[in-house]
Amino acid sequence: MESFYHRLGKVETSGQALLVSGLIATTCSLASSAGAFWAYRTVDTPFLSLAILMITLVPFFFILASSFLLLRGFQILERNNKKLSEEVERDNLTRLANRYGFVRHGRNMLVQAGLQKAPLSLILLDADHFKNINDSHGHLAGDLALQHLAKILRQACRESDLVARWGGEEFAILLRAADLSGAHGFAERLRERIAESPFSWNGKQVELTMSAGVTEWQHNDDDLHNMIIRADEALYVAKSKGRNQVQVSHQQIDQVEGFELDVEFCDAAA
Repeated sequence: MESFYHRLGKVETSGQALLVSGLIATTCSLASSAGAFWAYRTVDTPFLSLAILMITLVPFFFILASSFLLLRGFQILERNNKKLSEEVERDNLTRLANRYGFVRHGRNMLVQAGLQKAPLSLILLDADHFKNINDSHGHLAGDLALQHLAKILRQACRESDLVARWGGEEFAILLRAADLSGAHGFAERLRERIAESPFSWNGKQVELTMSAGVTEWQHNDDDLHNMIIRADEALYVAKSKGRNQVQVSHQQIDQVEGFELDVEFCDAAA
């Protein structure tokens, strides 16, 4: 019997198979009841008890097999749905979380930080003069540069942190249990590491730098949308002051001259 169950567990099922197995189980159940009632009313033999037992057991085994098919099918569907959900939330080029995944998991991180009364900080990063790489070396080199940056970010962050490609050459990092000072120091070390790690293209070393804006979650009446606005503001200041530097958000948006809110950037987190 164990080998029978093992073979059933290896059966690949589809939606049609699930429907058929369900119909078989229902039919067998009805047939078992009808057969037992018919035998009891019409069969006059000393083997009546055996006949009723057989009529009951045969459909039971069909129902058992159908149940295993159903369970196997649900397991496969659950696994496929999980894979699909992961792909929807992942950037194809860098394999980091994409904007959708960042917002969904980021909101959960805010909830957890609130329950734990723990600090949480956001870093927005933008590759400096990235258009020059595409123009000078081609878009394949640009893709390689993004993958190179993503690898550095992934290696520098902890498993509990959330790293995402927000779009284009922009990246976002949510740091668990990190206050503003800690996040600022981490962003500075990350900036230095990127500046010291050129990537190779056609036998040449291509240098990269990044600008970053940092902000901390304020807990009361603060959310991911507002954090992104503040970090985006700080990032603007970093780029306007010469790039390849980290700035911390201390001001409101309208106090930074020349700053224009990236509406699409922030709407995703609203």
